[in-house]
Amino acid sequence: MGFIAPNEISSTNSLLISRPYLIKTIPDPGEMASSTVVYRMVGCRFKYTPVMSTTLDITVLCNTQQDIPNTGSNTQICYGTGTPPALNDTFTGTQVGNIFVNATAAGIDTQHVTCTAIVPVVINTSYWFDLSSKSRSGGNTTYTNIYICIKEI
Repeated sequence: MGFIAPNEISSTNSLLISRPYLIKTIPDPGEMASSTVVYRMVGCRFKYTPVMSTTLDITVLCNTQQDIPNTGSNTQICYGTGTPPALNDTFTGTQVGNIFVNATAAGIDTQHVTCTAIVPVVINTSYWFDLSSKSRSGGNTTYTNIYICIKEI
């Protein structure tokens, strides 16, 4: 059997290469101010620096809650370099992946909001990742239980 690098696992039929990944729980950022015209930033303030690949697979899971019945929000992953945006900042960065659309009654959690994206990056460059949010018909949105998983692919 040939040389096996420290980050590789070998079996009789395949060779698996371990890739860097990170799963992070983000502190609840607070309530978003209502904005039906433009996207605003949720304020996750999460940073990641790729070390092995120029492509990242990003998944964000969270709960949302509306304060007005029959409203909802659009949520999408965004990223950029430099200082990460704070809660309710005007949209910045690049939006990627699917737009998650939810509509719920007031005070009811929408479980399992899932946004995913494949992002091209430069190795050894630090990026911030966040969610952008826009109210669908007024009201405020609160994001809780935010989990970000980033894998270099």
